[in-house]
Amino acid sequence: MEGKKTFKRSSTSGLAKVAEKTEYVFSEYRDNLKEALEIDRKMDKKWVDFYQEPRLEVVKENRQEQKEIIRVQDVLERGEDYLVMAEPGFGKSSLLKWLAHYLCGSHEYKLPVFVDLSRPGEDDKDLLGSAMGRENLSDKKIHNLQAMLEAKGVVILFDALDESRTKPENITGIINDLRDKGVRKGNQMIVSSRLNYLQGRDLGFQELRIQPFSQDEIRNYLERKMEKQGREGKAIYQKLDELNMLELCSQPLMLRFATEISDLGGVTNRAELYKTFIEEKFILDWERGKSSKKRKLLGRQAYAGINILAELALYMQTDEETIKRYGGNRIDTERAKEEVINKGIEFMAKYKDGKKQDEIFDEIIATGLVLHDSASRTYSFLHKTIQEFLAGKAWANRLEGKETLNILPRIEGGFTTRKMMEAYVKRGEEY
Repeated sequence: MEGKKTFKRSSTSGLAKVAEKTEYVFSEYRDNLKEALEIDRKMDKKWVDFYQEPRLEVVKENRQEQKEIIRVQDVLERGEDYLVMAEPGFGKSSLLKWLAHYLCGSHEYKLPVFVDLSRPGEDDKDLLGSAMGRENLSDKKIHNLQAMLEAKGVVILFDALDESRTKPENITGIINDLRDKGVRKGNQMIVSSRLNYLQGRDLGFQELRIQPFSQDEIRNYLERKMEKQGREGKAIYQKLDELNMLELCSQPLMLRFATEISDLGGVTNRAELYKTFIEEKFILDWERGKSSKKRKLLGRQAYAGINILAELALYMQTDEETIKRYGGNRIDTERAKEEVINKGIEFMAKYKDGKKQDEIFDEIIATGLVLHDSASRTYSFLHKTIQEFLAGKAWANRLEGKETLNILPRIEGGFTTRKMMEAYVKRGEEY
């Protein structure tokens, strides 16, 4: 851009000057982003109040070097480009959201840009423009954003690289494109992805591995979270200890599930924890007298509802058009409704339970296991692993019914989905 002011790239004072000039422009952006991140719509709770910061292992090229563990604050202070990797459910998205939230509320001269790559359109070339809502930015605001980029004043957070519809071999091209535009140069970039997704492709980032929660971290998380809900965190910790579930709950998602299940008796592995969590969403709210007017699936209907949702999950991960458009992570609203209604008629007919078509769809959505994104008019599952687990259940149902469908290679969930399937087929074998 001609006539654009040149800022000293190595000067903190230079960055401070730019930040002061642009602060009034982006203060509204910061406030809106912070507010959006504070309430997790998947949990409907102010999660930042009880967020447990994880320990992060710095992956060394020489595996014989001493293990280095850093904290979340170190990630920002060091200013390096990082690739945060972990198994599903270890809190990769939560970590990046917390970083963005922290930067919005801190006095650092840094502007966070949070990009959810699992959302439709977020993996196009104009990633920053999309994340900032560039269509709603004036020329002056765009100019100020460019000034922040030039002054190394932006932290770019790319979440869910593995859930992007962009293939792994194209990711390097996107990163290089950002570098060529001068976007990445001098600005910190932090990317999250499942383990092994990039299959050895080097982005030039320092790799970090999220560590499992220690027992002290589990205890601290429970005490703070349960305090917000008026429950006794120590009692839940003791219960998990008695059931030998502390190791299982060292994974943040499993710990969250455990706190939302009323009866953990008999849960000994991940498959049973998923199964119990999903069943309670359909069934046990009724037994506890917490049903709403929209929740009418009872008894056999509830189990039929689970099967319907499992079929939707399998469809999302095997339908070629859905995979092409959304990477198998989302589905168009109308297509979702059509699939649920069709399967609903099939499954409900087995139980001779007459249901209006719209009722089947509304009642399954009311479980909260599937979320609607009004902006893109799509549905996605509460968590990717729930989708994969249910897809595994639908596949296992086919195997038990002796149907032979050669669709396993097309399932996009990869290794995780296959393990879920194996768990269902082998009926509770721990993995």
